[in-house]
Amino acid sequence: MTFDPTDLIPQGVYFTYQLKEGLVKNEGNLDRVVRVVLGVIAVSLAVAIGGGWSVLFWILGAVSLLTAATGFCPLYRLVGVSTCKR
Repeated sequence: MTFDPTDLIPQGVYFTYQLKEGLVKNEGNLDRVVRVVLGVIAVSLAVAIGGGWSVLFWILGAVSLLTAATGFCPLYRLVGVSTCKR
């Protein structure tokens, strides 16, 4: 018997299928470059300004960089958008 980490996720959870099958890229190269640039700007602003607003910029920067690194945007998936060339 082998251990599958996806077995720990309840069956009703939406991401169970995606974890087993893999995330499908839905961001094109230009989209990813723009996200990296915006992510770096947001993180830089978070470091520079500090205080309460920095939390917002940290979150925006982290999400932008994470989606750029993976090539997958959950919001695009929800609305059925893809900027990849197929």
